[in-house]
Amino acid sequence: MNNLVFKYLILPLVLILASGLIFWYFDFEVWNDIGATQGVIAQNKEILIQRQKLRDNLNKLVAQYQEKIKDVVKIDQIVTNEPAVPDLLVMLEALAGENSLTFQGVNFSLIKPVLGPAADQSSDVLPAGLQIIQINAKVKGSYANFLNYLKAIETNSRLMDVINIAFDAPSLKTGGVGGMEFGVTINAYYH
Repeated sequence: MNNLVFKYLILPLVLILASGLIFWYFDFEVWNDIGATQGVIAQNKEILIQRQKLRDNLNKLVAQYQEKIKDVVKIDQIVTNEPAVPDLLVMLEALAGENSLTFQGVNFSLIKPVLGPAADQSSDVLPAGLQIIQINAKVKGSYANFLNYLKAIETNSRLMDVINIAFDAPSLKTGGVGGMEFGVTINAYYH
């Protein structure tokens, strides 16, 4: 019986304990590595959450940028990168025709911005990089049509200021026929 107790009870118990000690000895480092790996996984999850927030913020920024592109295009139409004299001529002549005025002539001149000490004393100081092309246009027609012409210039997409208006009534020699002659001086701006 002694032999049976040893054979069926003690020997299996010793073998199980020995295998447990061998497993613990060789696999203890693996269990430690699992703990470290779990720590790294937790850190990586935090980094992933931060990167997802960053991605979301970048997507919002890109969406805002796409909205601003429309504004930039509109500003580029308002203040062009060059004087665009032919475009101004066509636009002014078309506005005159749309308002039943006869376009009689135009003169363009580039105005140099005020720089240096004189800029401190001048009230006509422009923002950096902005330049002026001055337009002297002459049109002929009725006063009401001329007012509509000025409104059309005012609502035009190009940034322009009307700085001077002159008019001449028809002479008595012609019997007052043919409408009034108007002269308008306009500043158009460009980069």
